[in-house]
Amino acid sequence: LGKDLAALLPDNCQAAINLRGIPIAEDAHNIAKFSAHTALEHAFMDGEDYELLFTIRPDNAATFEHDWLQHFPSVPISRIGQMRPAQCSASYVNAETGTDFMQIDGFQHFQHSR
Repeated sequence: LGKDLAALLPDNCQAAINLRGIPIAEDAHNIAKFSAHTALEHAFMDGEDYELLFTIRPDNAATFEHDWLQHFPSVPISRIGQMRPAQCSASYVNAETGTDFMQIDGFQHFQHSR
């Protein structure tokens, strides 16, 4: 999520994220018990979440959601926020509070640390 959201974010914009709306896999909760990160952080940075991230214009969202559910009734959609003109220097803000939210780059396949 962290890597792909950054790639979708236009210049001079920020993502206002509804943190409670982010789907978090049970595995993220399990690994958080043994790591230095929360389950939410794992949802942002791990590479095996198998979620699709996309943006929809607000005026098309209801029609899109209806059509999606007609074609993919067993695949839920989670609205996790909106992109908006930047109101501060943070790329990600908590939509509920407007405060800066962690910038996590996400998992990079085939990248080795040295």
